[in-house]
Amino acid sequence: MVLFMDLVTNGDFTPLVKRPPYIGIRPASFPSVEEAKQQRVPLSKQIFNNYNLLKMPMQRHETLFISAWKKNSVNLRTNVFEKEWSEMNRNHNMAFKDMLNWRAPTEQSCKWPPIIVEDFSYKDSFLVFLKSRASVGPSAFYWLDKESWQIGVGANIIKVPYLSD
Repeated sequence: MVLFMDLVTNGDFTPLVKRPPYIGIRPASFPSVEEAKQQRVPLSKQIFNNYNLLKMPMQRHETLFISAWKKNSVNLRTNVFEKEWSEMNRNHNMAFKDMLNWRAPTEQSCKWPPIIVEDFSYKDSFLVFLKSRASVGPSAFYWLDKESWQIGVGANIIKVPYLSD
């Protein structure tokens, strides 16, 4: 086992670079504060554009969505998700289970909120999910969504920049 003080004493940090991906976080980049601010603007615009894209039709046609969704059978609802969102997790906590079994989680298993196809196949769960995401701003879901990708960051699957000043 390599001790940190040994690395500092001899100046050879290659054991840290060669470590397995699940041991620590390696930043994707080292942007300055100004670069981070420039990157933030288009990303925040995209988040709120997507929110508005969901919000407008949901406000105008909510009763239509609800009645159409509830008329579909469980198999049909499941098929919709398997066709349109094929990357969605099949089991709860797939990334966490992979890490418990000493396997690196996949990138997709770290990006989805903690919900699976089976959960969405029930009549009301998808409607509640859709209504909540359409009626409340994106910032309200930050902490819930962060739990999903935090495992990916810790496993070095999802690369995040390190903000330096």
